[in-house]
Amino acid sequence: MIRYFATALILIACMRQSFGGVSSPVTLDSIVKTLQAREKALTSFEIQGRSIVTDDKGERVPNSVQREFSYTQTSKGERELREILISPDGVRTVANWIRDDGSKLYTMQCTPKSENVIESVVIEETPNQPSRCVNPVIPYTNILSPRGKRLADLVATGKSIDIVKDKNGDEVVEVEVSDGEFQFGLQLSGKHDYLPREVRIVERDRKVVSSYRNVNGFWFPESGYSDQMNSTGGNIRLAFQIDRIVVNPAKTSKDFGIPKLDVGTVIHNRTKTGPRGVFGVPVGDSAKERKAVEELRGKYGSNSEPSEGEKTSMKLDIAAMVEPEQGNLARVVLVIGASFALCVVVFLKLRR
Repeated sequence: MIRYFATALILIACMRQSFGGVSSPVTLDSIVKTLQAREKALTSFEIQGRSIVTDDKGERVPNSVQREFSYTQTSKGERELREILISPDGVRTVANWIRDDGSKLYTMQCTPKSENVIESVVIEETPNQPSRCVNPVIPYTNILSPRGKRLADLVATGKSIDIVKDKNGDEVVEVEVSDGEFQFGLQLSGKHDYLPREVRIVERDRKVVSSYRNVNGFWFPESGYSDQMNSTGGNIRLAFQIDRIVVNPAKTSKDFGIPKLDVGTVIHNRTKTGPRGVFGVPVGDSAKERKAVEELRGKYGSNSEPSEGEKTSMKLDIAAMVEPEQGNLARVVLVIGASFALCVVVFLKLRR
């Protein structure tokens, strides 16, 4: 409690530096310092929430998909995003499960019969920002980290600020920022640690915060919505509500690495180090790899079940999963071999 109280005092001091009882004017630099102080004190956080598709009045669109999501972020740049889609008839599907440990990105695909059994995982080098953990269909992630960037770093790119009052008389700071690719606008709430109240990346893409919640001296967006353009050019609104916020949860680097795998999970490793092939089976033993994959999918189902034609080439596909270069070579060898066999068959028929 002492730590959180001290943190709150630091934030208040940064937000309203005073001398002789007179508040210092709000400047771009003072806002950046406030955000930096928040990031320093907030070593990690975890949120759980849900989102629905609504109309412009906030009413849920009938027969639309609901989303449940959780998002964790640390000051080291580690992130985890997990999103579950719930159909109108109650069927749950893991749509996104991504971990970023700062050097490697892990993207999991779960089986249809279990949200915690992983069918396959892709391992690759962590790409440049924006991180894939900042998902456009989960507005919350783009509010705390617009386009995957640290908020303090983004605000520091601004040239000037405009301070206005909203309808309640509360201070709102408007600033144009850039992430090196896009230039976009932020509205920051003076009452809430200068967290975004609105993020407008392009004209038809904006995130709006409706309410905030204070947890142990830290403000967090609690509800809001995102307006985006859909595939037909119309507008789609995603409303979100945060149900749980945990400040500085006990997390280690392992919580952002590869999760627990079952025997038969296919590992697509696009990096030079780490596991690859089929988990629990010696790399290169194609028969055992194929059997393990079939047993896992037979028990839990598959979201990428191969067709009958694809099943005949599963051995080759697994070889490609084990080592891309070797897999490509195997494909070349197979094509050459198949072509040679076809030529032999044709030659024999012609001789008859």
